[in-house]
Amino acid sequence: NTASYCTDTINQLESIIQDEIDKAFAEHIDMSTESESFYDVISSSINILVSSTVLNLKPSLSAMVQMSWDSVDKVGDASDYVSIIQTTLENDIPITRDTLASVYFRGFCDRFASVFLPRFLENIFKCKNVNEMAAQQLLLDTNAVKDLVLSIPILGLDEEAAQKVKQSKRSVLTNATFMKLVNQSFSKTEVLIKIVGAPK
Repeated sequence: NTASYCTDTINQLESIIQDEIDKAFAEHIDMSTESESFYDVISSSINILVSSTVLNLKPSLSAMVQMSWDSVDKVGDASDYVSIIQTTLENDIPITRDTLASVYFRGFCDRFASVFLPRFLENIFKCKNVNEMAAQQLLLDTNAVKDLVLSIPILGLDEEAAQKVKQSKRSVLTNATFMKLVNQSFSKTEVLIKIVGAPK
């Protein structure tokens, strides 16, 4: 947020200086390089926040891979690793939302989806001995994780605040990029699981 403020201030400062100095020199006043530097700071900060959350999710992905999938003989509730993902997101996301301006939180959500979802798919490939019943359980788990990722924009908010986010035209929930990224990624994942779990 400080970098965002500095970016706005630099642009205003550039205009003020151009208005105050001799017109012959005004066109030489260009602070775009300085402004871009602050945008780089914002981008780096979002990357760090995304990396931190993805790192915190690593134990849940390890738990998924280490499950005894060949011992699954019925489909039940979501697996324990899904609960770990939920707890991690519920701890991390509200802090991130409070840290970032809404426009940058939307950027965080896009970046998080683009980093975490391929990692999730990669770990599905690592699961061993996934039989037909285990594939059904994995499919149920995947849908639960999809719902969690799609809920990130309102995760941890009370009902009134969540409604405001849902109604906002600038909300992540109305961000076509975020929704498309999540839905396309999970569609590929679901197809993979169905192929893996197809009767031999």
